[in-house]
Amino acid sequence: GENMRIFAIRHGKTEWNSIGKIQGRTDIPLNEEGVKSAYALAAEMRTQGYIPTEIFTSPLARAYKTAEIVASEFSLTPEAVTDFQEMSFGLWEGLSWKEITEKYPAEFKTWNHDRTAQIPEGESYIDLTRRIIPELRRACEKSEGDFAIVAHGAVIMAMHVIYEGIEFESIDKIMRHIKNSSVTVFDAERMLENAEKFEKSGRLDIRKGNKL
Repeated sequence: GENMRIFAIRHGKTEWNSIGKIQGRTDIPLNEEGVKSAYALAAEMRTQGYIPTEIFTSPLARAYKTAEIVASEFSLTPEAVTDFQEMSFGLWEGLSWKEITEKYPAEFKTWNHDRTAQIPEGESYIDLTRRIIPELRRACEKSEGDFAIVAHGAVIMAMHVIYEGIEFESIDKIMRHIKNSSVTVFDAERMLENAEKFEKSGRLDIRKGNKL
């Protein structure tokens, strides 16, 4: 649609968020604070005029529950989309960043320096970006108006990278703004145009950014 917007929502807090453990695909539920903040977010969205016509969500419990709470505010039913789930952090799941740097110093250094590198038994940011693009397109096609995607930190960072045409190296700055139970608003048309550039380049080498 004309000037359709995407509301990218990061799930509410979990126990692991509170203690700084990496979740990835590990299915940790919202904690009490997470549930409360999801209700607050839904009310805030209504106040801001962020009224979704559809809600797509990662199937992981922390996102799905957040999506259900937001959906109830707008009388919608969330649709689970497998590829909106968090990046797989492989062997690093359940560890803190400090533990990761101690247990996997070489792999961490490589990954931290080169965002195309894969986490041991997990994904790379390229894998993540590749898998979300078709689902972003499908969500845009399916929606009659503004829509929400309830997902995870890395997924929303990848959306920023596509949208801004920036390098993955700058994502650490972005991540600070993607708090639990926060919403980021993107223009759907621009997201799709940039996603297409990204794919057409035939080289999803985000180290160069996707300014083609």
